[in-house]
Amino acid sequence: MKFHLTRILPAAAVFSVCTGILFAADAPRKKVPSPYSQLVKAAKALSKVKGFKTTLTVQGGLSNVPDHKIHQFAVKETYHGDIYKGLIHISAQESFKTPRKGVRFIEGAWRNIHSDPQGKKLQTFFNFPQAVLKQALRHAKRSGRWLNADQAAAEAGKNPARQADEIELEGSGRTVVSKKRLSEKEVEAIMPTIMLVETPTREALDHYLTVEKSGCLGGG
Repeated sequence: MKFHLTRILPAAAVFSVCTGILFAADAPRKKVPSPYSQLVKAAKALSKVKGFKTTLTVQGGLSNVPDHKIHQFAVKETYHGDIYKGLIHISAQESFKTPRKGVRFIEGAWRNIHSDPQGKKLQTFFNFPQAVLKQALRHAKRSGRWLNADQAAAEAGKNPARQADEIELEGSGRTVVSKKRLSEKEVEAIMPTIMLVETPTREALDHYLTVEKSGCLGGG
């Protein structure tokens, strides 16, 4: 099982989850689940898995546009790790970490993960996927939305020769018309996979200040 999660600091979090497996059960009726219901399913599925690979991208800096696109980066990191129960192994940085502690192999010896700037950033930014999903779930019902829902419209219109089917986007009042009857694999291929969940301004600011106090935004 593999998860890809992206967190943007301070005001928004973007999550890309493996929705294909979760959407399979909905394929015959071709109804796109709401972002919140997908996050609930993803969190439940993840809680049953002891070991998996994960990729987490963290971006932080200044933004002056409504969609939170960063124009001046203070941090831009991507981490890859193997997780087993409560332990993450980051082979590229010769590190092991839990939610609270960690070690890195530095200059021929295992040292506290806070011993150097890279380890400090790793411990601060590389959160467990379960924690990231938990944070997103608190706000997904209010602010969650699919970012690539328009992908369905583009894919569905590629073959206009066959009978039309409709794909309803739950909670959006929008319907995508497909010009052919879709198989389960084709339905999965045009389902949205990237969602945006925005946190309230106060929570986002508190989170940003916590990271800033750690010194990680200034390079460690």
